[in-house]
Amino acid sequence: MKVEELPEAPVMLVGAYCGYTKPDNIEQYLRSLVTEINELHERGLMFGDKMVHTKLRMFVADSPARCFVNATISFVGKHSCLKCSCVGVHEANKVIFVDVDAELRTDEGFRNRVDREHHKSWR
Repeated sequence: MKVEELPEAPVMLVGAYCGYTKPDNIEQYLRSLVTEINELHERGLMFGDKMVHTKLRMFVADSPARCFVNATISFVGKHSCLKCSCVGVHEANKVIFVDVDAELRTDEGFRNRVDREHHKSWR
């Protein structure tokens, strides 16, 4: 977390997950975080003696966690590009994306799950 109104304040860790396996249910795993972020957005955050308004600007996660949270295929899958709809080719234990002119992904397309090969079923 970074408080923009207080530039001298350090960046602070809000949450971290560590375990031997992924959580079984993403809803249960993230529900308390989503609830708290919504509450902070509504009421603000008292930081020292200053009330600051909150806004979620980004969510940082490593590649496996990002795929899990977004319910998309693994970052090593043929349809895994986050930016465009190019289809990768498996070659020598890696996926190579060679199409530089592929259609860009859009928020609307992502929400409508247009690329069925990119999304996993919801759990």
